[in-house]
Amino acid sequence: NVLPQLQAHLLPSLAGLVPQTIGEMSAVDIKNLVIASAELKNDVPELWEVMPSQLDVIAENAGDIAVRDFSDLLAVMRTMTDEDGKVGRALVALQEQAVERL
Repeated sequence: NVLPQLQAHLLPSLAGLVPQTIGEMSAVDIKNLVIASAELKNDVPELWEVMPSQLDVIAENAGDIAVRDFSDLLAVMRTMTDEDGKVGRALVALQEQAVERL
């Protein structure tokens, strides 16, 4: 079966791209990434394991993202829910950091 070999080769490369691209994403894209990540965690645990924590990376880039896409971010915050509240808390933290920078 070629799939495990392909995964072993590609997954670390994909994981390395996440931090580089998050700074260029809109708030809506980030919402979609977080939702997709939750699905990956259940459906493709191997990919989840090698990816950096998206929420941590988002938090590191919070100022740039939130200031650039502030209205989108607020809209996302109003619609974003997850089971343990982690996503919502991360987005609230982004808002707070953005307000401090404005």
